[in-house]
Amino acid sequence: MGSIVKLLHVSKSIGVGGCERNIRTILRYLTAGFDQAWVALQSDNQARSAFDLSGTRVYGLNCELGNIDDLIRRENVDAVLLHRAGKGEPVWTQLLRRLASSRVAAIFEYNVFGLPDLTREDRLIDVHFHKSKTSYMQFVDRARRSGYGETHKHRVLYNALDIDNFSRNILSSGERQEARCTFGIGTDELVLLRVGRPDVRKWSDFLLAAAPLIFAKVPNARIVFVGAPESRKRWINAQGWGNRVLFWPNVADDRKLALYYQMADILIHASRRGETFPNTVLEAFTLGLPAVVNATPWRDNSQIEIVDHMVDGIVANTPSDYAEAIEFLNGDRARRLDMGNRAVQKARKYNAHSITQRLGRCIVDTLIEKGRDLSDHPARLENWPTLPTLEELNTYSTEYDRRLTAAWSGHRPVKGGNLASRTYWLLKDVVEVVGYRFGRQSEWV
Repeated sequence: MGSIVKLLHVSKSIGVGGCERNIRTILRYLTAGFDQAWVALQSDNQARSAFDLSGTRVYGLNCELGNIDDLIRRENVDAVLLHRAGKGEPVWTQLLRRLASSRVAAIFEYNVFGLPDLTREDRLIDVHFHKSKTSYMQFVDRARRSGYGETHKHRVLYNALDIDNFSRNILSSGERQEARCTFGIGTDELVLLRVGRPDVRKWSDFLLAAAPLIFAKVPNARIVFVGAPESRKRWINAQGWGNRVLFWPNVADDRKLALYYQMADILIHASRRGETFPNTVLEAFTLGLPAVVNATPWRDNSQIEIVDHMVDGIVANTPSDYAEAIEFLNGDRARRLDMGNRAVQKARKYNAHSITQRLGRCIVDTLIEKGRDLSDHPARLENWPTLPTLEELNTYSTEYDRRLTAAWSGHRPVKGGNLASRTYWLLKDVVEVVGYRFGRQSEWV
């Protein structure tokens, strides 16, 4: 075997969001020729994570960046991969300066939210990865408007989806029915599942408007919310249809998460901010669930990049359209199952092995350009292409416009509800966001 590359992942915390799930998957799959460790800038969050991190060196700096120098020397780090929003924040600016002074050979970034960093320190980063074509397209537009000049260093590398890990936990039809019974779900009920963090910034009240319409059109529907904010739980429980909604706690264990998905028939997805990469949609795809989503072009919107309308899911942009889409899938079981089968095929495009191997090849090639002798490194044994290609990225805006118009009834998305409703929830959400950030809403099992 050739030389070993020491790779250090850096994130703000160790939580259960899509960013941290991607790190875990990379740690699990990028093994040949790599030795990896993970450092969290805010180490207090590690205790709230139920991830199995056994066998992984995990460090917490507790916001003490001075400790990073000793860590880099002790780990003999070759390359650092930052997982961040993308914008220039004081903590990341200071970290980049320290990495430069520590003479780390190469610095990479997973740009989670497609935001440009306008500080001088951004130039220290060798390669930036965006999580989807949509996020990259939105980044390029923001970069143009802000005068950002380093777009040539940016490309797309999707989150790595651990298909194998979910596939190991597939239930037989008998086991699934028995488990549904245990959860109090009837044989003939159509279960609609929404999975997310209990963070109102990621929540969408779109589903609150759609729910009563769904129940009116689909009498056998049952909605399961995993990770609903406390304020929404209280509001839903006060509604006449609240007894048709189940609230399940967040899970960090993939086996339990796979069980949740398999209790459902359809994944329902809605978020105020949309997604730069919809992990929950693709996880559900892996287990054969079609998804119903709405477009959010005012922010992140890659859920409509992943879901092909009327192929592996449905895009529905108004609450009434959303309910009609659910009614359609309930009435045409054969079509629903076909969409689920196509969803499984779609998920394979994002499998962890190919994504992490592309990442590894990029890291090694960059280190070679900087003078490291890694010609015999395992990452160079196969020529993993960078996907999507630059040509795909340059032409994606046309495809994106088409996807925006491909929706149930052809209705385009509308941001938010009426002013009174938005003001009401805004006041509640300010309090809840503060509580969430301090961890009072965490319920990991």
